[in-house]
Amino acid sequence: MAHTSIFIVRSPLQLFNCVEAGKRYDDCGIKVLLILFRKEVDRALMEKIVTDADAVWGEVIFGDIRSNLKQIKLVLTLFRRYMDVKYCFIGDSTHIFNVYLNSIKPDKVVIVDDGASTYQRALMVITGKYQVQNRHHEAIPALLRVTDRLLRLGPTYFKDASFFSMYKTIQAYSERLDLVHNDYRFYRERVVNLPVKNEILFIGSDIRRYVLSDPEKFEFYLSAVAKHYAGKQWTYVLHRKENESREKRSYMDAMARKYCFKIDIYDKILEQQILHQGWKPEEIATFWSSAIDTLNVIYNPSATVFKLRAEDVKETSRFALQEMHRHYGEMNLRIVEV
Repeated sequence: MAHTSIFIVRSPLQLFNCVEAGKRYDDCGIKVLLILFRKEVDRALMEKIVTDADAVWGEVIFGDIRSNLKQIKLVLTLFRRYMDVKYCFIGDSTHIFNVYLNSIKPDKVVIVDDGASTYQRALMVITGKYQVQNRHHEAIPALLRVTDRLLRLGPTYFKDASFFSMYKTIQAYSERLDLVHNDYRFYRERVVNLPVKNEILFIGSDIRRYVLSDPEKFEFYLSAVAKHYAGKQWTYVLHRKENESREKRSYMDAMARKYCFKIDIYDKILEQQILHQGWKPEEIATFWSSAIDTLNVIYNPSATVFKLRAEDVKETSRFALQEMHRHYGEMNLRIVEV
């Protein structure tokens, strides 16, 4: 009987990386894809990745995690159907799904990239401190930590986990870290003949909310980009979180008028959009987006990062900023000091 491997994702980037992982690990057997989502926009993006990819899934399960009851029902189904698992590829999970992951004991747990959080996860695997903060980097009370351990709600499956990652720099943390380098070799085969167009794409990210300690500083950095590209046409590609409300979109429209750039909104992830539009840009740029990593590897454009000043970045994001730029140095990306 063929064995089973399960892939668990919560974001389009995680799914994109799992498609590549499913091909690199050619002994997965039957591949079961579990897509967890809270927002319909995320589900729609991930559906398009599934449709577009030439991956062969034995089953695709969409799991609505907007309520604990829905999560519990799905976990009980997984317990009934998928207990004997060879590989478990993890993009992200929830406390409730952690109970399942901690119980099935797969032959191997493989963590796939989810942007800058990969650095923190690598440290968690090395140090064994699997849950010292929540997703917003706030301290978790001692009682909740004890509860997590008793109910197996924490990500203790990280113990002895390996990585399928493009970030080779994480191996500097420990010789014990098991890493398979993701060079996107399969997706690159699909785009090798795309022509280059004289376009500059700036990849947006919601640094106003998640990265900058003072959201008002965003305009300062945006003005620096406008000054850098003075006399050139450039397009700012909105991150989906920069377009999730009328207020946010109105703000970005106002910035576009003030600093003379175009705005675009993609209905696919960038990695897919460029393939389907039929051309690749001459240059890509960003403040803080993992997409510049993948796009640089896949499409090989000129790549520019406008570096945020450490004093303007939330303390909880400074480690990721430091590690990202160490990675950019190895990739020889152009860094613009603002």
